[in-house]
Amino acid sequence: MTASIPSDRPRRRRAGAVVTGRPRRLVVALAVSALVLTLAGCVPLDGRTYPNATDLARAGRIWNDRWLAPTRTQVVESVGRVGLPELSRDVGGRRYLTTAAPADAVVAEVRAAQASGWVLTGVTCDTAEDSVRVSLATGGVDPDSAAIAGIQTYRWSEFSLPAAATGSEQVPADRIAEVVIWAEVPHHLDQGWPDPEPIALDDTCLVGGTVSVPAAQPDLPQAPMDAAGAGITDLDDPTTKVQGWKSTEPTAQERDAVEMLSGDKTLTNLGITLSEGGAQEATGARGSPEGTSPARAVPTDRLARTVKDAAADGWMLTYASCTAGDDLLQAELRRTLSDDITATLRLTLVADPATPGQGWLTAAAVAGSRSLGAAPAVSAATVRAPCWSATDGADAPFTATGTPWFGPTRMAPLQDG
Repeated sequence: MTASIPSDRPRRRRAGAVVTGRPRRLVVALAVSALVLTLAGCVPLDGRTYPNATDLARAGRIWNDRWLAPTRTQVVESVGRVGLPELSRDVGGRRYLTTAAPADAVVAEVRAAQASGWVLTGVTCDTAEDSVRVSLATGGVDPDSAAIAGIQTYRWSEFSLPAAATGSEQVPADRIAEVVIWAEVPHHLDQGWPDPEPIALDDTCLVGGTVSVPAAQPDLPQAPMDAAGAGITDLDDPTTKVQGWKSTEPTAQERDAVEMLSGDKTLTNLGITLSEGGAQEATGARGSPEGTSPARAVPTDRLARTVKDAAADGWMLTYASCTAGDDLLQAELRRTLSDDITATLRLTLVADPATPGQGWLTAAAVAGSRSLGAAPAVSAATVRAPCWSATDGADAPFTATGTPWFGPTRMAPLQDG
């Protein structure tokens, strides 16, 4: 078993390639993972660190967060063995491409986060790399409400966006940046949690100030955390049962959902084909059926028209958000497929600051099992007037209605009880 490295954690090598991982802890994580591989044949999995109902509830708060609204949703996971109780506290994230300046894109996200109750705790501006990284926190140290989040933007020569709705021209790669957002929450075995001091956005290097507080995520230990923030390796009760799935194959209802959605007009028009999901091993995490579409250059009113067409096709709008006016629009729609499966569609429109009225639309869909976490109840009245159709608050940092719930896209086996 290797250590789980969240996919929404970019960092840059000297040669310019983008890899993923926690920048300050990657070497340690890889070294420990190598040791785990060495011992894998004789050291059993550690059932004590498997997630439970408490972890699911804590992850669900992030999945429901109106600002973060992740499209990668999962619970904390156990990635270690007895004597090496490694954890991944990552529970969700989202990412998108933009042609806005990296600092401008991050400022918009920070203001949206602050409007949703998050506080800014760190900023790093790397002018040489044209990259920005910030850290945020919410909920203080109460384990049932606490979370930390990170935002990073960076450029890469292999990013691409279509330059126009028709034709084959591409936006120059040096104009494109990716915005990556992720969040972590306390594991049920954690006895402490960091409480970083907030800083004022207007004083930071993001908006012309001089304050630059290192924005790396707080140095969370790989093992469960004690009250002082150190890792606990001598856990009690070594007899806790290792959890596992009855089968690594997709369930019959998941297969039925994929078949049903293969004929869905909305998903077909968006170019989305769902995978079947399943798990690689019985004791590991399993993925839900999901799929994405590439970015399309469209008029900025295309998202509203797509939502209207999807509603006519049986989808219900359950979440809508607008960041920095209409610079970033998100819509989430749901459709009940069976007693167990709910399909969710997320639409994201990123405006092009250089071409008013134009932007890029991306879409993602997932067929989530209610047995892995039930989506919040909604009705047709949940989002009567989405923010993109409102005249008031058109320039607000962030406006949202409804509740996001995309997935879960990945789920580890939960402890009994």
